[in-house]
Amino acid sequence: MVCTVCFPLARWDDSLFKWLQSNPHSNSSGGGADGGGPDAAGEFSLWHNLNHQSLLPGSQTLLTFLGEPQSSRYEAMPDAAVRSALMRQLRRQHPAIAHSIPEPTAFFISRHGYDPLSRGAYSISLTGWDDELHAQMARPLTACGGEVRVRLAGEAMCDNLNGYTHGALQSGREAAAQFLFRHGLGPDPARDPALSLCSFEPE
Repeated sequence: MVCTVCFPLARWDDSLFKWLQSNPHSNSSGGGADGGGPDAAGEFSLWHNLNHQSLLPGSQTLLTFLGEPQSSRYEAMPDAAVRSALMRQLRRQHPAIAHSIPEPTAFFISRHGYDPLSRGAYSISLTGWDDELHAQMARPLTACGGEVRVRLAGEAMCDNLNGYTHGALQSGREAAAQFLFRHGLGPDPARDPALSLCSFEPE
């Protein structure tokens, strides 16, 4: 789940591209690394400064991600309730300026879990996952004679950009480039850095 929140003015340090802000008492028995509740470490902790000069200067917008179990809980809530919880955490994390953080002018929540085309799913590498396993998963499917029949694409297939939309786009480009090269219609992707970002194994 992604939330963006826009303000009438930026009260944060604009030199920061992003930051991780812990919540008070997040290591106590009432919170925890992935528990629920206001003291959980995963409650609106990672912030991306879209107002940064390298992104969207002048937008005065912050972006934050939530995973499970927070994502399902907040996606089921009305926008106003999510916005209120987000602002409460942002102010708790910045007690010195909490009183001067204004109410947002705009708010958005993605609700990927309610999207019938994704159901909130994207890949994550768990303990023990390595490059060899990823290469096996991303390898094209072949017929008995070795002819490639199915090429796989999507963010999960892009080792260097998995979990992100641009990883899905890049893997699609690379799968198409592999197909074109195989049929003599395009350059060798292995020799073009723009077509080999996902670390697909050469065929």
